Amino acid sequence: MLVLKELIRNPRLFLEGQKERTLSLRENFLWTFVSNAIYAACQWGILTLLTKLGTPDTVGRFTLGSAIAAPAIMFAELQMRVVQVTDVQDRHAFGDYFGVRLTNLFLALAFIAGLSFTRYEGEKAWVIFAFGVAKAVESVGDLFYGLFQKGERLDYVSKSRIAKGQLSLLLFGAAFLLTNSIFWSVFSLAVASMIPLLIYDIPNSKIIVQNLALSSHPAASLQPRWNLKSFTQIISLAAPLGLVMVLISLNTNIPRYFLETYWDEWTLGIFSAMTYLPVVGNMIVSAMAQSIIPRLAKYYTEGKISLFRNLVLKTIGVGVILCITNVVIAITVGRPLLTLLYTAEYASQKEVFIWIMLGGGIMYLSTLLGAAVSAMKKFKIQLVIHGLNIGMLLMVSQLLIPSRGLLGAAWASVGSALFIVLGYGLVVIQGSWSVKISS
Repeated sequence: MLVLKELIRNPRLFLEGQKERTLSLRENFLWTFVSNAIYAACQWGILTLLTKLGTPDTVGRFTLGSAIAAPAIMFAELQMRVVQVTDVQDRHAFGDYFGVRLTNLFLALAFIAGLSFTRYEGEKAWVIFAFGVAKAVESVGDLFYGLFQKGERLDYVSKSRIAKGQLSLLLFGAAFLLTNSIFWSVFSLAVASMIPLLIYDIPNSKIIVQNLALSSHPAASLQPRWNLKSFTQIISLAAPLGLVMVLISLNTNIPRYFLETYWDEWTLGIFSAMTYLPVVGNMIVSAMAQSIIPRLAKYYTEGKISLFRNLVLKTIGVGVILCITNVVIAITVGRPLLTLLYTAEYASQKEVFIWIMLGGGIMYLSTLLGAAVSAMKKFKIQLVIHGLNIGMLLMVSQLLIPSRGLLGAAWASVGSALFIVLGYGLVVIQGSWSVKISS
């Protein structure tokens, strides 16, 4: 809790003595890995709290709220952080991205409210809406993270995420213990995202833009702008990525929708809790992906394809090792691990857990290959790959989940992960061999 305590006591502590320099790839990776580890541990702590103090039905309701709200917010984001980071020529101002993000979030929240209160009743509806609010606040902070990442200062992002993770666990736990209400617990997550945004992200961003060499630099203002030309250009460029993010979210949630429809919240809760465990490897993978995107984009833009290939291959090698590790852990210690982390109800599903860990490991490779595809600015082909994948996943889920339940959902997830890896792999191979190599 050290970072959180120091941030609350003196928010300017993290702003002092910071020279605006780019960090090395190793420094960015280490900062991101540490923050991902702490943030994921806090998120896992929230889930563990629900499994210990609640029931699988409670976990299922929590998961359903996220599964309904997440796709709308992800589409609203249009994955503009990637567009920001790869905008090497600074064609659009930060304020332009900010204006698009705020407009889209307003529309997304309206959509979530309409869907939740017409499709569901009681606490379910309010939990879904609370998730929408929490994810919307987090999405605003993500845009400032894009500014930090573009300058290869992922230490700023990391400190903010560490504080946010600690606050999320603290506030969620307190709200659940005091009210035993999922709604108020989820709503507390919005507060947990708002505090670092106001006292750390925005002040740090101001310091960054104030130190820019030219006051006319496109990032030199943090105020949202609604310039019609820039607005339409950003939407046009980022819309495929936004749709990709919706499809990625659906890829995660479609098996959950089928479980909730054909089975019950108990089954959904069991599945959701187990699918969170591959997050340990994902901490490493996400840190690598976030760290290498600016470097890969630079290599690819400058035609340094040999360097591009080498960096991609190194990261893929790490992903393969992590995937194998996932499966070995699930086979050897799956049952006692699930009993220790959750309860005996979860440990009884060891076979399902093995398949889930395999699917999670394959998704590591898709994340790393996806970073390379984004660095190449192959945004539209990502939409095609994920669109075809969703069609395949719907058919497989309909075939397997109604009859096989948890095991069918796990099989569907593995098949989906393999499809995406194959698609991304073909794009990277074709793109990295079709550009003239520059040493």
